[in-house]
Amino acid sequence: MRRKTVLIFAISLLFFAPGWTSVYAADSMTITGENLARVRTSAEFLAIPGLAGLIKKLNADQTLGLVVRFPGGETGQILGGRIESWLIAHGLSSRRIALEIGAGSDDGVEILLRPMQ
Repeated sequence: MRRKTVLIFAISLLFFAPGWTSVYAADSMTITGENLARVRTSAEFLAIPGLAGLIKKLNADQTLGLVVRFPGGETGQILGGRIESWLIAHGLSSRRIALEIGAGSDDGVEILLRPMQ
């Protein structure tokens, strides 16, 4: 019953969560700091539009890793670290995550699929 409730909640977030500013292409997405601040549970994290697709692709190809690119400064480092923590909490190896300074916006964290080096 609990699993069904979490699934329904996650699906409802996809359709009814106003303000999610996740811009995603096939292999990348951007999450704003404001939207990341709203995430309090695993279901909310996985419900971020585009994120589940990236994780699915990542799990299908062991040669890929994720780059979490965040803006410079203390706030950017906090945002990048928070996303890294959520990803690790969901079973992703820290060896497959690279943190980089230099996001395209001052308040956005980009997540990109990239071959591991």
